[in-house]
Amino acid sequence: MSADSLTVDGERVDDESDQIEKEANAFQATLLYGENKWPDLAGLPLEKGQDMLVLARDIRVKSKQQRIDAGLLAHCWVAKTREYRVESYLLRVLDKLNAVHEIDAAMKDYIDFAGASETDASLLRCVFDEASD
Repeated sequence: MSADSLTVDGERVDDESDQIEKEANAFQATLLYGENKWPDLAGLPLEKGQDMLVLARDIRVKSKQQRIDAGLLAHCWVAKTREYRVESYLLRVLDKLNAVHEIDAAMKDYIDFAGASETDASLLRCVFDEASD
């Protein structure tokens, strides 16, 4: 950081030996997650160039397991992989995926799968993937 301004000069250093960087990371983790530790990312791919829909589904499952907001877990993944350019896209995919699941759950409450005709059951299988239950 330049001494006379708030703009950052030069390249970002990835080494975390700087005490200010450690304190900033600790503050961010505490602010976002309630404690000074990052959520567990085990099972999520940490390579760049992931399929966002597959990644969003994995994050959604992992967030339910850990009882943490999927958006916060996505932010943690972005910070770990340094894939900052895809963060907003990943969050939009998560929002749409969540909306699809909410609509799906709401519709299942009002559809009579057992009483559906063979033609209707066929259509429902296409829409819900499990209408044959």
